[in-house]
Amino acid sequence: MKKAKNCFLENASLIDVETGRVLENASLRIEDGKIISFGKGISKRKGDKAINLGGAYLAPGLIDAHCHLFGNGVPKKAIASKGKGQDFLKKLIPTELGLLYLHHTAKASLQQALYSGTTTVRSLGDIRYSDIWAKRKMEEGKFLGPSLLTSGYALTSPDGHGVGTISLGCSNRQEYLSQIEKNIQQGCDWIKIMATAGVMDATDSDHPGEARMSYEDIKFVVERAHERGKRVSSHTECSKSVADCLQAGVDTIEHGAALNQDDIARLRQEKSHIVVTLSPSYPTVALPPEDSKYSPEQIKATKIVYEGIASAARTCFENAIPVGLGTDASCPFALHSTMWREVCFYQKVVGCSNLEALRAGTLGNAEILGIAKLTGSIEIGKQADLVVYRSNPLEDLKALGSPRMVFAKGALCTKKKKRFKKVEALLDSLL
Repeated sequence: MKKAKNCFLENASLIDVETGRVLENASLRIEDGKIISFGKGISKRKGDKAINLGGAYLAPGLIDAHCHLFGNGVPKKAIASKGKGQDFLKKLIPTELGLLYLHHTAKASLQQALYSGTTTVRSLGDIRYSDIWAKRKMEEGKFLGPSLLTSGYALTSPDGHGVGTISLGCSNRQEYLSQIEKNIQQGCDWIKIMATAGVMDATDSDHPGEARMSYEDIKFVVERAHERGKRVSSHTECSKSVADCLQAGVDTIEHGAALNQDDIARLRQEKSHIVVTLSPSYPTVALPPEDSKYSPEQIKATKIVYEGIASAARTCFENAIPVGLGTDASCPFALHSTMWREVCFYQKVVGCSNLEALRAGTLGNAEILGIAKLTGSIEIGKQADLVVYRSNPLEDLKALGSPRMVFAKGALCTKKKKRFKKVEALLDSLL
């Protein structure tokens, strides 16, 4: 990523996502990509690029705790039907042209996220290590994007979720261990597993998200990854596997399902967290079938998955248990520009305040991902991951959908996000 110029932002309304306080008529200095000082009475230094925000609101950038980089999230009949379009992609991906396509898509996905006000993303399952490629290109300054946490290929059983695309099936412990070590050698930040099936590979519409990995295999992966200093994330969409993941010490349980009292007790005591992903499932069940492109059976399965995710989110909120928020971007309806909608959906589903929702999508996610010392709030010494809004998102979360400026590690993003007007209009009708 290119080195950011020193910058002086003045006449800003700074939002504290911890307390909800707004510091008006404030200034903030950025030097070498970090916040050096902020408050009132701060003077511009020689060489600083001064930007007068005219009273606009300055908040920390959003953090997408769960996304993929292989697609744009626009619903397509080829995806829903698992037909010729999908077969073509599977044949294309192993080729050199396929690798170029994956690199192009990863770059476009990251830029789309950044332009929409998301300054950090965690990719949890991508093909041919395209996430690692993108991270290295950003570090080399080839293009500007959000900070990126990577996982490479996900690990699962031979019949597990995503095998043949974003996951690799492992038949025994040695294969799991070999893939863990290969992912780490490639530069992955996290190890991802697929503990359950999903909507697209459910054996029937009444049992989506059924268990595909045993408790013993989950525990083996967690122990081996932790020994190597890596945290583990798991795609988990049934209550049995949620319990298995909690008992095994999985660090983040993606999506979630209905929780019982034992689960609640473990979430309070252990270091595990649920990361809810409402962006694909909520629109699928809330919008007409012709918009999702899904069959009646797939919509039925999605409704079961959605109700499990929403139940987990509500239970955690009611028990004061922090949850992470992610878009599951690349899945249908989960655009890379939709993290702000994920915050809105979360607020709507659990009934929390605007501040609680905004904190969950910024500092809360940073805490869960272990990066709160780097980003997630406006604090001295943190990365200057900042977004300027025309109106106060604490008063109306929909303000998050119209960023005026975005700073990633102090670098000002000047491009505009690509619009998918038809899909975005459908999504906005649900807010």
